[in-house]
Amino acid sequence: MTTLSAPSTLFGLILLLATNVTRADHEQPLDSGWVEFDNGTRVMVELATTSSQREYGLMHRNNLPENHGMLFVYPTETKQAMWMKNMLLALDVVFIADSGQIVSILQDIPPCKQEPCPVYKSLEPAKYMLEVNAGFTAQHLITPGQTAIIDYQHD
Repeated sequence: MTTLSAPSTLFGLILLLATNVTRADHEQPLDSGWVEFDNGTRVMVELATTSSQREYGLMHRNNLPENHGMLFVYPTETKQAMWMKNMLLALDVVFIADSGQIVSILQDIPPCKQEPCPVYKSLEPAKYMLEVNAGFTAQHLITPGQTAIIDYQHD
């Protein structure tokens, strides 16, 4: 039998509560909006606006409907990074500057099957990161330098 001291029990309780708060945050519906590229392609998006929502992203999802994605909204424009831990889908990732210009694209990123998971970065500073199904950017001829109109309302 293992006996825990009061500080370790308290730490365990805090960790459990933090995990439940995080889990509950992801069970809530996300705000939504859309991104339209200058070639007319439109993507309906769920918004990841908090650090917790951005951290969880599309983890553990089995599918992503066609022309849907997740838009990560960051507080500042900087080089953004992401990884594919706990992902079940391959993705394309579009990094978009505050001006709406596409600054870089990552294509066909596979789920991470074994740690350590690689970290993928934007080539230039970005305010937004759009995750869509792998192959989407090639299919719809989305390229760096194009512009995107981003429309959403956030509480």
